[in-house]
Amino acid sequence: MIYPFDKLMNNLYAIEINGRVYGLLMEMSVAHITEQGKVLSEVYLLDEDEIIISRASMSFSETFKSFKAGGDPLENLLVMLADKASKTLNVNLQDTFKEIKKELKENK
Repeated sequence: MIYPFDKLMNNLYAIEINGRVYGLLMEMSVAHITEQGKVLSEVYLLDEDEIIISRASMSFSETFKSFKAGGDPLENLLVMLADKASKTLNVNLQDTFKEIKKELKENK
């Protein structure tokens, strides 16, 4: 389940993975350009003490793919970013994301 972690910071979310809640911090405003000309934004996965346990970069082209996927663009983006950032956790998030998508459809 993904939900706002702190209403004052709309780029900080919480995501539940296998019963544990992690923070998901999106840094869309701190984008940078690689040597190949790709524009990347950053996402950080935080533990309950707000310590960064994983970081992932996402190109704007990947971001646009999430917007073309249909449904809620922000939720699609969060799912993609969480998947990238969680690779170091060695957990399979497919079931979690299926539940998120199902929950989002039911809430609309």
